[in-house]
Amino acid sequence: SPEIDIQGNSISIASGDTTPALAEGTNFGPVLLAANTTKTFTIKNTGDASLTLSGASLVQVSGANASDFDVSVQPSSPVAAGASTTFTVRFTPSAFGTRLASVSVFNGDSNENPYTFAIQGAGRNAPAALTNEVTSFTAKTATLSGSVNPNSDSTTVSFQYGETTAYGKTVTASQSPLTGASASDVSASCSCVAWGTDMPGKGGPPA
Repeated sequence: SPEIDIQGNSISIASGDTTPALAEGTNFGPVLLAANTTKTFTIKNTGDASLTLSGASLVQVSGANASDFDVSVQPSSPVAAGASTTFTVRFTPSAFGTRLASVSVFNGDSNENPYTFAIQGAGRNAPAALTNEVTSFTAKTATLSGSVNPNSDSTTVSFQYGETTAYGKTVTASQSPLTGASASDVSASCSCVAWGTDMPGKGGPPA
């Protein structure tokens, strides 16, 4: 008889699992709003007979935030004994915060039909940043400053600088990382080998 096993990152996901995990790919992690990320899962048939997947869509997504997830690549059916097929789920968050859904695979395994597991991701806002003019010039140092609004996320803040728009050097702001939903002032001191050879007069925006 057929025997289904679904894996993420080569780790078996128990049918009925309700705890998404980064290790097995069921937790998609944080993704910027309007951006997307994908995870690929493997359906294995460890039994001794062909495994048939069924339904209008072989893999279906349901749940509270199902519209934020879609199956971008469906698996093949049937799956021969000892063989496998894959499917890909895409996460495109439409709102900030945790987004939840469930994957269902209807199949011919007598005791795991449907095979279900929970998935989740987190929508995040891009931080907003402004930079100021470079100040406190000396022969070999300068101060870079600006303001950053993390937009309710944890944000690492750094400045890029150099003598051309290619920059080439990076320094982390002393206030990094930032959290919260309001703008905070940030600054960093940078040093150069010699005035004119690594002039820190073109500070890039905080990143």
